[in-house]
Amino acid sequence: MRGTNIKIENSIYSLEPENSQLGYYLAGLIEADGSIIVPKEGSKNSPTISISFNVQDKPLAICIKNQLGFGHLEDIEDKNAVKLIIRGNYNILTLISIINGKFRTPKIEKLHMLINYLNKNILDLKKDFIPLKSLDSSLFNNNSWLAGFSDGDANININITWPDKCKNGYGQIRLTFEIVQSRINIEHLEKYKSIMNNLSIFFKSRLEVHNISKFDRSGKQKAWRARIINKKGATVLVNYFDNFPLFSSKYLNYQE
Repeated sequence: MRGTNIKIENSIYSLEPENSQLGYYLAGLIEADGSIIVPKEGSKNSPTISISFNVQDKPLAICIKNQLGFGHLEDIEDKNAVKLIIRGNYNILTLISIINGKFRTPKIEKLHMLINYLNKNILDLKKDFIPLKSLDSSLFNNNSWLAGFSDGDANININITWPDKCKNGYGQIRLTFEIVQSRINIEHLEKYKSIMNNLSIFFKSRLEVHNISKFDRSGKQKAWRARIINKKGATVLVNYFDNFPLFSSKYLNYQE
């Protein structure tokens, strides 16, 4: 498991309901790099929740699978990726019980669609019912949601300017930590403004809008960017990750 900081067996990431941070971490990870598939009415397809990982983070995917006790892995060789796929009524219901009430982004709409599907088609509403819990509005530094979201969507870069290229003559080392959210659909992008603005405030920075290339390289699309480029923001980040660590290979960049 070289290249990852895997200690999910730690008590704060256990499945114990009283003190576990696992649900917050998985909620953030699913909102960043996850997919929630809800079958159409009358379809024989199964509800599915999946999480995509870079191939170098396959040990993390394996660790999460083992911690949950279910799911299967699928290698996607042409994209240097691996996907943790969760199906089956018991497995889906168990995962929802862990992450429900811990989402912070508009992806909660898909989670609620899945819960409504399960309530209608799987559960006996006279005996069992999954509530539609609202967005978590607690402080970011209260739980591990941001650690999961960062493992999925954050970029950590260390930029070094050598003395002969720097005006002060001493050189410079600069940390950049950023989370970018883009959507082709402008209306959908606007839904992410609130969570991205809240992240920017937490990072002691301002929310930015910039253009990035579309996935098919057919042009540009708008994106929200929350990033840390100053000492105040870096201090906030270090204090947070000291309490709620990263588990992916991004941990190595953070340690540097």
